[in-house]
Amino acid sequence: MSDPCSARFARRIAGDEATPTFPTSQTPSEACSASGMPGRIMKPSSLVRGALALAFAGASQLALAHALPKLQNPGPGATVSAPHEVAIEFGEALEPTFSKLIVTNAQGTQVNTAKSVVDAKDRKLSVALDNLQPGVYEVQWTAVAADGHRTQGHYNFTVK
Repeated sequence: MSDPCSARFARRIAGDEATPTFPTSQTPSEACSASGMPGRIMKPSSLVRGALALAFAGASQLALAHALPKLQNPGPGATVSAPHEVAIEFGEALEPTFSKLIVTNAQGTQVNTAKSVVDAKDRKLSVALDNLQPGVYEVQWTAVAADGHRTQGHYNFTVK
Protein backbone atom coordinates (compact mmCIF):
# COMPACT_ATOMS: atom_id res chain seq x y z
CA MET A 1 0.00 0.00 0.00
CA SER A 2 2.35 2.65 -1.19
CA ASP A 3 -0.16 5.22 -2.44
CA PRO A 4 -1.80 7.56 0.09
CA CYS A 5 -5.38 6.59 -0.77
CA SER A 6 -4.88 2.86 -0.27
CA ALA A 7 -3.18 3.40 3.09
CA ARG A 8 -5.91 5.79 4.21
CA PHE A 9 -8.60 3.33 3.07
CA ALA A 10 -6.98 0.56 5.14
CA ARG A 11 -6.91 2.84 8.21
CA ARG A 12 -10.59 3.77 7.72
CA ILE A 13 -11.64 0.12 7.56
CA ALA A 14 -9.67 -0.63 10.73
CA GLY A 15 -11.44 2.28 12.44
CA ASP A 16 -8.26 4.29 12.92
CA GLU A 17 -9.44 7.24 10.78
CA ALA A 18 -12.99 8.58 11.08
CA THR A 19 -12.74 11.43 8.61
CA PRO A 20 -10.46 11.31 5.60
CA THR A 21 -7.96 14.11 5.29
CA PHE A 22 -5.89 15.03 2.28
CA PRO A 23 -2.38 16.44 2.42
CA THR A 24 -2.11 19.84 0.78
CA SER A 25 0.67 18.53 -1.41
CA GLN A 26 -1.74 16.27 -3.35
CA THR A 27 -2.73 17.20 -6.87
CA PRO A 28 -6.36 16.71 -7.97
CA SER A 29 -5.45 13.54 -9.86
CA GLU A 30 -4.10 12.03 -6.61
CA ALA A 31 -7.24 12.78 -4.59
CA CYS A 32 -9.40 9.96 -3.28
CA SER A 33 -13.03 9.44 -4.11
CA ALA A 34 -15.72 9.76 -1.41
CA SER A 35 -15.28 6.08 -0.53
CA GLY A 36 -11.60 6.62 0.20
CA MET A 37 -10.49 4.68 -2.86
CA PRO A 38 -8.29 6.29 -5.47
CA GLY A 39 -10.35 8.36 -7.87
CA ARG A 40 -9.91 10.83 -10.67
CA ILE A 41 -11.37 14.31 -10.64
CA MET A 42 -12.46 15.62 -14.03
CA LYS A 43 -11.23 19.02 -15.03
CA PRO A 44 -14.01 21.63 -15.25
CA SER A 45 -13.39 22.02 -18.98
CA SER A 46 -14.11 18.31 -19.48
CA LEU A 47 -17.34 18.64 -17.52
CA VAL A 48 -18.41 21.65 -19.57
CA ARG A 49 -17.61 19.89 -22.84
CA GLY A 50 -19.56 16.82 -21.77
CA ALA A 51 -22.58 18.88 -20.71
CA LEU A 52 -22.56 20.81 -23.98
CA ALA A 53 -22.32 17.62 -26.01
CA LEU A 54 -25.34 16.17 -24.20
CA ALA A 55 -27.31 19.40 -24.62
CA PHE A 56 -26.66 19.56 -28.36
CA ALA A 57 -27.42 15.88 -28.85
CA GLY A 58 -30.72 16.26 -27.00
CA ALA A 59 -31.66 19.41 -28.89
CA SER A 60 -31.01 17.80 -32.27
CA GLN A 61 -33.20 14.83 -31.32
CA LEU A 62 -36.02 17.17 -30.30
CA ALA A 63 -35.78 19.07 -33.56
CA LEU A 64 -36.03 15.86 -35.56
CA ALA A 65 -38.97 14.51 -33.59
CA HIS A 66 -41.53 17.30 -34.13
CA ALA A 67 -43.63 18.26 -37.13
CA LEU A 68 -43.07 21.98 -37.63
CA PRO A 69 -44.53 24.22 -40.37
CA LYS A 70 -42.33 24.80 -43.40
CA LEU A 71 -44.82 26.77 -45.50
CA GLN A 72 -48.11 28.43 -44.58
CA ASN A 73 -50.66 29.75 -47.08
CA PRO A 74 -51.88 32.35 -46.34
CA GLY A 75 -48.87 33.08 -44.18
CA PRO A 76 -48.72 34.67 -40.74
CA GLY A 77 -49.58 38.38 -40.91
CA ALA A 78 -50.53 38.21 -44.61
CA THR A 79 -53.24 40.40 -46.11
CA VAL A 80 -54.98 38.53 -48.92
CA SER A 81 -58.14 38.35 -51.01
CA ALA A 82 -60.55 35.77 -49.60
CA PRO A 83 -58.65 32.45 -49.82
CA HIS A 84 -60.42 29.21 -50.75
CA GLU A 85 -58.29 27.22 -48.31
CA VAL A 86 -55.68 27.43 -45.59
CA ALA A 87 -52.77 25.04 -46.06
CA ILE A 88 -49.68 24.29 -43.99
CA GLU A 89 -46.83 22.13 -45.22
CA PHE A 90 -44.83 20.37 -42.49
CA GLY A 91 -41.28 19.04 -42.34
CA GLU A 92 -42.36 15.65 -40.95
CA ALA A 93 -45.03 13.15 -41.97
CA LEU A 94 -48.30 13.71 -40.11
CA GLU A 95 -50.74 11.33 -38.48
CA PRO A 96 -53.98 12.33 -40.32
CA THR A 97 -56.35 11.13 -37.59
CA PHE A 98 -54.95 13.49 -34.95
CA SER A 99 -53.83 16.52 -37.00
CA LYS A 100 -56.24 19.41 -37.64
CA LEU A 101 -56.72 23.02 -38.72
CA ILE A 102 -59.40 25.38 -37.44
CA VAL A 103 -59.99 28.90 -38.77
CA THR A 104 -61.88 31.41 -36.61
CA ASN A 105 -63.01 34.99 -37.18
CA ALA A 106 -62.34 37.99 -34.90
CA GLN A 107 -65.29 36.98 -32.69
CA GLY A 108 -63.81 33.49 -32.17
CA THR A 109 -66.42 31.72 -34.30
CA GLN A 110 -65.16 28.82 -36.40
CA VAL A 111 -65.56 29.71 -40.09
CA ASN A 112 -64.43 26.50 -41.76
CA THR A 113 -67.32 24.11 -42.23
CA ALA A 114 -65.22 21.40 -43.86
CA LYS A 115 -62.98 19.09 -41.87
CA SER A 116 -59.22 19.51 -42.33
CA VAL A 117 -57.41 16.91 -44.43
CA VAL A 118 -53.86 15.62 -44.81
CA ASP A 119 -52.56 14.99 -48.35
CA ALA A 120 -51.35 11.62 -49.69
CA LYS A 121 -47.72 12.40 -48.77
CA ASP A 122 -48.84 13.09 -45.16
CA ARG A 123 -47.05 16.44 -45.03
CA LYS A 124 -49.66 19.02 -46.06
CA LEU A 125 -52.57 19.86 -43.77
CA SER A 126 -55.36 21.95 -45.32
CA VAL A 127 -58.94 23.03 -44.80
CA ALA A 128 -61.39 24.41 -47.38
CA LEU A 129 -62.98 27.81 -46.74
CA ASP A 130 -66.21 29.35 -47.97
CA ASN A 131 -66.45 33.04 -48.94
CA LEU A 132 -64.65 34.83 -46.11
CA GLN A 133 -65.69 38.41 -45.40
CA PRO A 134 -63.06 41.13 -44.89
CA GLY A 135 -61.50 40.94 -41.43
CA VAL A 136 -58.89 39.25 -39.28
CA TYR A 137 -58.84 35.46 -39.03
CA GLU A 138 -56.90 33.11 -36.79
CA VAL A 139 -55.52 29.75 -37.90
CA GLN A 140 -55.14 27.21 -35.08
CA TRP A 141 -53.23 24.07 -36.00
CA THR A 142 -52.39 20.83 -34.27
CA ALA A 143 -49.91 18.48 -35.92
CA VAL A 144 -49.16 15.00 -34.66
CA ALA A 145 -46.10 13.54 -36.35
CA ALA A 146 -46.09 9.93 -37.49
CA ASP A 147 -43.80 9.16 -34.51
CA GLY A 148 -46.48 10.47 -32.10
CA HIS A 149 -44.97 13.84 -31.13
CA ARG A 150 -47.55 16.65 -31.01
CA THR A 151 -46.98 20.31 -31.88
CA GLN A 152 -49.46 23.12 -32.14
CA GLY A 153 -49.60 26.79 -32.94
CA HIS A 154 -51.66 29.64 -34.27
CA TYR A 155 -51.29 32.76 -36.38
CA ASN A 156 -53.45 35.49 -37.93
CA PHE A 157 -54.06 36.67 -41.45
CA THR A 158 -56.30 39.42 -42.82
CA VAL A 159 -58.83 39.27 -45.66
CA LYS A 160 -59.13 42.59 -47.50
